[in-house]
Amino acid sequence: MYAIEYDAGNRMRYNPRFHPNHGKPFTEKELEYLCAFYEHDGIKSIPMALGRTEMTVALKYMRLKKRGG
Repeated sequence: MYAIEYDAGNRMRYNPRFHPNHGKPFTEKELEYLCAFYEHDGIKSIPMALGRTEMTVALKYMRLKKRGG
């Protein structure tokens, strides 16, 4: 069993139990979900829905937004 740990910003650190997609490329469906719900659902629920860490999701969203995606 894996202990749940948080960083100084109160973000859950990588945990294989909650982040099964860690290190995998984002699918088109995941990117669509991210863009559609990020501003409504926020940084706590989107990562859990996608099986990724908060930091990974936040960085991906910022990069997409910067590109105009």
